[in-house]
Amino acid sequence: MKMHMLGLAGILALTLALAGCGNGGEPAADPTAADAPVAATGPVLSGEGLAVGSDTIAFGSPAAAAVQAVTAAMGSEPVQRPNADCPTGATEDFAWGDKLAIVTRDGAFIGWHSSQAGPATASGVRTGDTRAKAEAAPGFEMMESQFDQPMFGVDGVYGFLNEDNQSIGVLYAGDTCIAS
Repeated sequence: MKMHMLGLAGILALTLALAGCGNGGEPAADPTAADAPVAATGPVLSGEGLAVGSDTIAFGSPAAAAVQAVTAAMGSEPVQRPNADCPTGATEDFAWGDKLAIVTRDGAFIGWHSSQAGPATASGVRTGDTRAKAEAAPGFEMMESQFDQPMFGVDGVYGFLNEDNQSIGVLYAGDTCIAS
């Protein structure tokens, strides 16, 4: 099993982010509307990195090139923040809100994570989608996790379901300081 480490601050942030992902008592949305195709927003999420247009930004690529390509694809500048709490080594994270964050270390792009609807995988799975949509995508499998939220793999990436167990709360790949 691949291991991804999440520092104490990251675990708290992930837990708080996922705890706030319920539907607030609102009636369930029409499932056919939730599964309707949505236009791509930004890069394509991959287990090997990110795809921007016809270019692949693989894990291990220069961080500056990855940040530049993703900034162009997202249409806005990221917020840059250091993360000294990652157990596998300090990282520098570049975040476009909660839609996408890329993780860098020692000048290299090493991972990404998304906790709000934005970029999608090649088959169109994105944070906020239904569990049913993820289950219909290539390579879907439920996985064991040390966290309370159910973990899964789909399209070569990993993710956590929200507390409702019916929608996607987080997608990630590479070294993101998340332990599975």
